[in-house]
Amino acid sequence: MIDANRSLPFRTTRVLLLCAALLLSGCKPLSNLRERYRERQRVQELSALEPIDAHTHISAAGPRFLAMLGDLHMHMLDILYVDDTSPYRSSLDRQKADALKFIAASGGRATLCTTFDPFGWKEGSFAQKVTDSLNRDFAEGAVAAKVWKNIGMEIKDSSGKYLLPDDPIFQPIYHDIAEHNKTLIIHAAAVDAAWQPQSQDPSGSRYFEANPQWDMSTKPDAPHKKDILDARDRLLAENPNLRVVAPHLGSMEAQLDELGMRLDRYPTSQLTSRLGSAISLCYRRRRCELFLSSIRTGSSMART
Repeated sequence: MIDANRSLPFRTTRVLLLCAALLLSGCKPLSNLRERYRERQRVQELSALEPIDAHTHISAAGPRFLAMLGDLHMHMLDILYVDDTSPYRSSLDRQKADALKFIAASGGRATLCTTFDPFGWKEGSFAQKVTDSLNRDFAEGAVAAKVWKNIGMEIKDSSGKYLLPDDPIFQPIYHDIAEHNKTLIIHAAAVDAAWQPQSQDPSGSRYFEANPQWDMSTKPDAPHKKDILDARDRLLAENPNLRVVAPHLGSMEAQLDELGMRLDRYPTSQLTSRLGSAISLCYRRRRCELFLSSIRTGSSMART
């Protein structure tokens, strides 16, 4: 029993005050400690995997981002592409210089996927200039080259016909990539919604309102999505030694059965996908088992 007339020792008073503070605060300090401990555990579990993000577009990175890469043991593939509708992405030289600065600062955790400017395809020396540029990048450490969706969905020849990924003008480039044992990352076509009236998908319509250049439903002369994917498949058939990665599930996120058959048909092809997209597809179609058994990812490519 505590005598109210006697003063408590200073240490006892401090302990009682601390306990009272913890009770009044709902033990938040202890809760915060537990959460920080769990967060450290999650970081350690992830870093132990030596994770690879095989699809990034990073033009600049500050000290905190670079420190995060170190903490997570994260490896990244920094992918370039030329987009004439983007003030920044329209310049290959500028974005390549920025990417190389980031890679140099990454402590060996980032690698370059280079690309070429397809808008000069009419030049007589186009293929030679492209392969010379790619080979310089390969010599400096690039592990892959990117072909983007504007081949098939934007660039036209003089007759108004859309240029497709299997056009003979690109064949020397594909041959050179294979000859150097590098990887072609080909983003051919886009989501199905790009060819559908946007009123059918309100969420997608917002994207196409902001990016009308990719709304194929308003371009009656545009190739069908199947035409572009067929051209990609012909490219694969014509280049059996070329290692190919198709991001975004090969733009076949709604045709998983056909996607699995293509992977079987072209053994040098692989896929990447945003994890959220893969999980969403599994959930919607309730076919996780089939999906996971038929889909191979291309993440390991980032270290080849």
